[in-house]
Amino acid sequence: MSMSPALLDTIDIDIDAPEMSPQDLTPAAECASAATERHARIAQAAFLIAQARGFEPGSELDDWLEAERQMDQAGTVLSD
Repeated sequence: MSMSPALLDTIDIDIDAPEMSPQDLTPAAECASAATERHARIAQAAFLIAQARGFEPGSELDDWLEAERQMDQAGTVLSD
């Protein structure tokens, strides 16, 4: 199953984290922040994939892996 790039553009992440400026982040914190945001984006994309297939049980891992693949393919890998 494949989501269109337009669907990926609709993913809005609302992570409860304190606001920090880039100067406040250490390289490790920047990496952790990017990983947290990436995880949240993949989770939301996997949810949309599952929703599109009617939430039939048994394909949760496939949904997650497809979401990861689509994020990577769309260039949604978060980096500076």
